[in-house]
Amino acid sequence: MEKGTWVVCINDSNWDPDAYIKMSSLPVKNELYQVREFIPDILNLTKTGGIKLEGIYGEERFFNSKDKKTYWLEYHFCVSRFRVVNDLWSFLTQESDVQKKSNDFHRNHQKLLSSLVTKGYEGLTDEEKRYWNNVY
Repeated sequence: MEKGTWVVCINDSNWDPDAYIKMSSLPVKNELYQVREFIPDILNLTKTGGIKLEGIYGEERFFNSKDKKTYWLEYHFCVSRFRVVNDLWSFLTQESDVQKKSNDFHRNHQKLLSSLVTKGYEGLTDEEKRYWNNVY
């Protein structure tokens, strides 16, 4: 992974309590972020590679590895909390399930109101009447 890569957060749960103190903010699930820097796995210090994100900054300090080497590092996020977004345009224009349901609801509601205006209540189908009676 390299600087400028777009990623989406796939896990925003179970943060280490220090994360709330050491980071300027925390990523939110399903939100888009751009990689500021990739941190490779450091033998005897980190379990996996990590990433720094544009707009989110961590406290910097010295870290000591198990083999007694000292590293100056910024707190960063585990790369497994993110998924690379290969097609940014598709990601930005895709419709979520919630958005689709909301759009379907509004479209159906608009059709019902249109039918009510043009046909009156008596001109509605039985299904439209049941819906109307449940909503209003």
